[in-house]
Amino acid sequence: MKSDDKLIPLFDEAMEQIRHVFKDTALATSKVDATEKALRICIVIRTTLGVEEGNRLMDRFNEWWLDNCHRADGKLSIVMDHVTDLAFFPSVVCRPSKDE
Repeated sequence: MKSDDKLIPLFDEAMEQIRHVFKDTALATSKVDATEKALRICIVIRTTLGVEEGNRLMDRFNEWWLDNCHRADGKLSIVMDHVTDLAFFPSVVCRPSKDE
């Protein structure tokens, strides 16, 4: 299956924005669901920040996302998860390949 040519660059932009907004206070991971007919990606932003601070940063990220989410055609979702320790999550971010 060939992935959507617009989705991979948007994924990369979203990850860069997450790094820019959250800096080292969060870990972003992704889950790729690829079938012969569709490619869907979910980015989970995991942070140990308190709810108020995490939500404040998510609001900053959402300023960018609201301007760009139409490019995802419903194939990219981004959520935030408040956790107590980032050590329990993988540090490697899965990036979908263009040829999946």
